[in-house]
Parts: sequence; C-alpha cells; structure tokens
Amino acid sequence: MAARPPVRGRAARADRRPDEGGAPVKLGVATQGFVGGHGDPARRIREIVAEAAVADEAGLHSFSISEQHFKFPTNVTGPIDVIMAAIARETSRIVIRPGVVITPLHHPLNVAERWAAIDVLADGRMEFGIGRGNTPLTAEAFGVPVPETEPRTLEDLDVILRAWTRPVLSYDGRFHTIAPVAVVPKPVNRPHPMIYWAATSPGSHATAGRLGLGLLTGGNGIHWDQAERRVARYREAFEAATGADTPPGLVRLDRVAILVNGHCAESMAEARRQAGDYVVGYVNRTVEMYEQMVRKTGSSVSFDRARVFKDDLDMIINESPSMFGSPADCVAAARRMYDLGVDEVDVLFDGATHEQHLECLRLLGKEVAPVLAEWPERR
Repeated sequence: MAARPPVRGRAARADRRPDEGGAPVKLGVATQGFVGGHGDPARRIREIVAEAAVADEAGLHSFSISEQHFKFPTNVTGPIDVIMAAIARETSRIVIRPGVVITPLHHPLNVAERWAAIDVLADGRMEFGIGRGNTPLTAEAFGVPVPETEPRTLEDLDVILRAWTRPVLSYDGRFHTIAPVAVVPKPVNRPHPMIYWAATSPGSHATAGRLGLGLLTGGNGIHWDQAERRVARYREAFEAATGADTPPGLVRLDRVAILVNGHCAESMAEARRQAGDYVVGYVNRTVEMYEQMVRKTGSSVSFDRARVFKDDLDMIINESPSMFGSPADCVAAARRMYDLGVDEVDVLFDGATHEQHLECLRLLGKEVAPVLAEWPERR
C-alpha cells in the first residue's frame, strides 16, 4: 500500500493563511462574466476587475472566475489568466482562484507557467481549480474529442504538479511527451498552491476524493439532498483513499467549496427583481448543456430531476442550494450549506447591473460573512 501524502484541510486546519480568521465556513464570490444588457465584452472585463477590488475591500474570502469560451453574449471570461493577472495587482487580501482552468484546451506547461506567475503577482494568494469542462462545443472548437477530456485533465494535472514542484521535469504520457525542461517561475505557495477538482456528476465527486484534491462542487440544477450525497461521497472517497491514485508531489486537500446561484440586496423582492430573470435563464441553459454533455460522453448520469428548475425561480431559490435575498436570507441559506459540511460557499453573482453587483458584494462582505465567522467549528 502506498504511503499517504500529507494533507491540508479540515483535520490539520492548514488551509488558512496566517492573516485569515477562523471561520468554519468561508464566503467567496464568483463570476462567469455575463455581459448583460449593454452587450460590451470589453466593458464587462473592466467591470470584473473593479468588482474583485470591491470584494477584496469588503472582506470576502475568495474571488473566482470560470473559463467560458464562445458563449457571447452570455460570457466573456475565456482569457481568465489575463483577467486574473489584473485582479492580482488590484487586490491585496482576497484569495483568487480559477473556477476552473479547462486544461484539455491548453498545453499543461503553459498553464503551469501562467498560473505560477499569477501566484507571484498575487503574493501567494492564488488557489488553483482544474476541470475537464462541461460544454461539448468548447472541446470540439479546440479540437479535443469530448471522451478524451477527463484522461487529458488527469495527465495535465500530473504535468502541472511536476512543473511546480521539480527543478527539471520530463514526461512520457498518453497525450504529452516532454523533454527535460526547467519551468519558471515557481508558485509562491510551496510546494504548490491548493488544488481543487471541479465536479458535476456523483462519480466526479468520488474522483476528487480518490485523487486527494479539494472539491469544487455546485448547487446549480440540483436539489439539497443531491448536494448532501455528493459532499458525502467526496468525503468518503477522500477518507478511503490509500494515496495510490494521488499524483506525485501533491499535498492532499480535504476541503469543499460549493458554487451557488445568488444575489444579495436589501430585500428578497429586490434581489429577485435585480437578478431573477438572469438566474432562470442561466439554469435553463445549464440543464440543456449538461444533457448535451451526457449524450456526447455516453454517461449514465440522469438530469431528470434538474428539469423541474427550468423557468421556476421559486424552485431555484427554495429547493436548490442558492443564496438569494436580504443579508438575513443569505445567512439562513449559508447555514443550510454549513450543515451540509462544506468549507466555503461561493456566490455566483452575475446577472444584475455593475452597480448592483458592487452593492451585493458589500452586503455579503460586511453583513453576511461576519455572521458566518461566529459559527462554531464542526470538528
């Protein structure tokens, strides 16, 4: 039996930077760069950087951006490394995280170089999220066969870890053959930044645990009981893992972050008015996209239960993990996620105006996060 690599996370509580508080569940935010009514991608990118700065000032734990290609007018965050580099220099405390890098679309050495440089620019505040992607259109546009996306992601992770942790690396894999090279810069975080695996299906939650990676899960299009089972499946796989499947050089991370739809305003009615139409449209698109991915990959995962959320904001708010309404409403939703056993809640705040986003971020940071910080440690 292989020796287990060291662990960061719930048991050792080594997942905190020295300047962080001891909140048992942290509150972050995320964006996919929804353009909105003005239809100006350049303007939206500048707004994202400004929103990250306000999230930093408000005291939120993390700011994430997902890699989204070819979805205009809904998203403009394809070049997330460029946007994150700008955010790194405009912020000073907040954790920045790609949510996630779709590594099959890139060469892993390039990914390693770019995100190490972002960690340098952020003075060690970068955490890394990796995933296969969930849109067949994107993989096919980049010339990547959809069935290859998961094995490519696993191999990419292996290469990236070696690039970050070894003075010189060489590699002979299924998809990459690399002669000896020295990759610089190295990340500030040593031996490497925290690494999370994006999971949407029950099986991919188990994969994250088996590999010893942190988990990026989501509440979009699923019910509360499904979220509970998926978190439990990850924890069980993490605890059962022998280390045999852990990539060489990885420090295992026992940590769950959940991405949820949400918007914070002065009241539930105002939150619904500002962002409700966007969220309904986003959920509709997501359900359709996952169904396409299942057909392309031949997966047996069923999204039948997700269809009840289509065109129904009440169902989305009440029956799926989400965070809508006044600060008090958001605290109540966060408590349900705390009870699921998650370590971080990331609110996907797209869909309102830039000014409404800024107010949402201030309310989350100033009125919601401090309440979460007072809750007791689970263990």
